[in-house]
Parts: sequence; structure tokens; C-alpha cells
Amino acid sequence: MDANQLHCTWPVVDEYVLRAAGKTGRRWILEAWAGWVSYWMDQLVCPEGISCRIETSRPEFPLQEGRLRPSNPEVQKIFPWKDGAEIWLSFRLGKNVQLMVQIRTREASPFVRLRYSLSQGGIFAGLDGRQRIYYGGLRAEYTSLTEITFSHFDRIEHSFRPCKTDYAPEEIQGMEAGGPLILITTGKNIQLAAYEHGADTPDHFLGFIPGRDGVDLYSCKGNYFGGQKSEDYRSFWLQLGVAKAQQELMENYRAFS
Repeated sequence: MDANQLHCTWPVVDEYVLRAAGKTGRRWILEAWAGWVSYWMDQLVCPEGISCRIETSRPEFPLQEGRLRPSNPEVQKIFPWKDGAEIWLSFRLGKNVQLMVQIRTREASPFVRLRYSLSQGGIFAGLDGRQRIYYGGLRAEYTSLTEITFSHFDRIEHSFRPCKTDYAPEEIQGMEAGGPLILITTGKNIQLAAYEHGADTPDHFLGFIPGRDGVDLYSCKGNYFGGQKSEDYRSFWLQLGVAKAQQELMENYRAFS
């Protein structure tokens, strides 16, 4: 069955169903109909003719209820931030917890800045590094990956300095890049992902794990502790951006703050 069309099965969404249910007073029909439509819209709708500049995947949190992924997004508030806007989105995370995503954008900038926080109602399970938080990832086939670190210790200069390393996809499979900044080059553009979190290389708190279809960001240590209440959690800032060329990307990145 074509999932893109399944949510549009006419007996499900036709106005006749709603009018008939309303006239008969059978509320359970309306509740079932709303559940069907919300499920298919959340899981299976593929907007036709709309291309995303960056494909990303949803985060995942190791709570006692299980490894939970967000669903049912709602806009909580929007207000000005510099020359752009700050947007607060809430998502349902299991039965009792809400995930809040704080997003900052600027006018005419190809970058976005975001971070996560959780409401009360949950408990973190396991140990960070074993049961990792999955922060999300870039979904794209890439021809090269560049890792930029800011705290590489140069023994000759006896100083910390930035370090840039380029990899072919086959070189970095199975490795973990600490970043905090990576670039991936695809056939259409160059994409940037970074996090605002300091650590001496290679003793990082988060790690980028490259795969064949993209790069994923996981926690390594110090992001949570076993038994921690969900309301005590707030993540670092994560940054995402895209451009057609590396020079354009880095110029826009330096202008974004």
C-alpha cells in the first residue's frame, strides 16, 4: 500500500463521516477518526513538491519508560531574537514527558541554533556512554567529511590550537569524531553541524558517528546520570547550516551568533 496515499483513504477523511457521526451523537467515531488522521499525518505524510535543504532525524532519550522519540509537535511561542525569531516547540515524549525545543534563527541566514529541555515526569535510565542520548543527525550521502577541533594540543608549540582533518567516507566508517564542528560535502551542497561544548581532544563529551547515509550525534559522558529527573536536564546549543560552497558557508557561520 502507498503510505503517502493511505492517510487520504476517502472513507476516513470524508466530511460525510464527520457529519454522520455528529448527527448520531456517537462521539467514539469522532475520537477514532481524529486518532486515525493524526497518526497518519504524523508518521506517513510526504509533502509533494517540497524539498528540504537539510534532512535530519529525531532525537532519542533513554528514560525508564524506554528509549523515547518525540512526536505531536506544537508551537508554544514565537518572539523576536536579534533580527530574526526565537521559536519554542513542544513534543510529546512517551506518556508523561514533554520535550521543549528552543530554536533561534536570523534573517537571511542559512543557520539555525537549537537546544533541548525536558519537563518533569521522567527519570533517566542507564549510564551515559552506554545508553546514549541520540541528539539527531544529518541524513545525506556525502563525498567527504571534515572535522574541525578547537582544542588540539600541539606538543611542538606547547599550545592548544584548531585542527582541521579531511576524511573520505570509507576512511571514517566506524570512527567517532569529537568535533565540535563537522562539515559534510554532498553532490548538492555542503552542510555544517556543531555543538557548543568545550572538551580537550580526544576527551569529548559528545561524538559524531559517521554512517553511509549521514552523520549522527550521540552523548559520550557528562550529559546525564542514572536516576536523574527529566526536569533537571537541558542540552547544549546545537548549530546547523547549509550552503552551496564552503567559503560561503563559513562566511555566513562567522556572521551568525
